[in-house]
Amino acid sequence: MLKVLVVDDNNLIRASIVKKVPWENLDLIYVGQAANGIQAQEQIAILSPDIVITDVKMPLADGFAVISHCREKGLATQFIIISGYDDFHYLKQAIQAEAITYILKPISTGELVQALKSAARKVLK
Repeated sequence: MLKVLVVDDNNLIRASIVKKVPWENLDLIYVGQAANGIQAQEQIAILSPDIVITDVKMPLADGFAVISHCREKGLATQFIIISGYDDFHYLKQAIQAEAITYILKPISTGELVQALKSAARKVLK
């Protein structure tokens, strides 16, 4: 099973993602969560997730800093970006960071499931 980390500074959003995703049906396992970019980097080092679902705007370090940190470390982690910002600048950054997708909040479970399937396919290549 592939491991997934959920990163968002909003407790309710993290809890909602954990609850709504049919982890086992996707052959995925939820391994943990983080409330900001620094915690995310620490959890990635400890848990070695294959996929990270991350918010863009967070305290201490944003989602793009997390992605950049992982790329600098040579990790093949796949990222799904979630955001409340419908901003072309963020979308452009997501493309440059080679994120699987950029999902706007409120998060559609179907869209997130499709993104997780895409990320899993990329990990298993």
